[in-house]
Amino acid sequence: TAHSKGDIVVTGNGNELVTNGTFDSDISGWVATSNGSIYYDSTNKRLEVYSNTNNTTAYGVGHLLLTPGATYTITLDIDGAITYGLYIRVSNDSGSNYDSGHIYPTPGTYSYEFTANDGSNSILLLGGMHSTEATYYDNISVKLKDQSYIALQDTIAGDLLTDTSKFKPIPYVTK
Repeated sequence: TAHSKGDIVVTGNGNELVTNGTFDSDISGWVATSNGSIYYDSTNKRLEVYSNTNNTTAYGVGHLLLTPGATYTITLDIDGAITYGLYIRVSNDSGSNYDSGHIYPTPGTYSYEFTANDGSNSILLLGGMHSTEATYYDNISVKLKDQSYIALQDTIAGDLLTDTSKFKPIPYVTK
């Protein structure tokens, strides 16, 4: 979207970007990487991830469509035996990471932010790193972070909010 100098641009609309992140009835929309397996834990309604080889990270993969330069918040619940930690990351479909990955050593609810490098078909990777252990994921959410910017000049569609010559972050204002 093009903007005029002085326009206030507000991001964050509360729309959920993860399809089937609560696993209420199945794990549709999620796939496993070639070195892993995923299953549906129907008792607890959550995703199970197994690595098929010791010390090799296997992932459950969900697809996202992100806006270049925008910041997102991911939250998720993690449970299960975690000998080597869990590796969570977001990348584009060509393998370029948006974040360096986050390793979580214990079960719990976690949240972090990342900025999308591009808007290609992005993937959320939920990793388990030990073949004899199940890792469980639930309540997975990715949403655009509430953030406000002011346009410093006229812009064209495709200009990134992170381009500090064109946009300046300002304290968050409501829409």
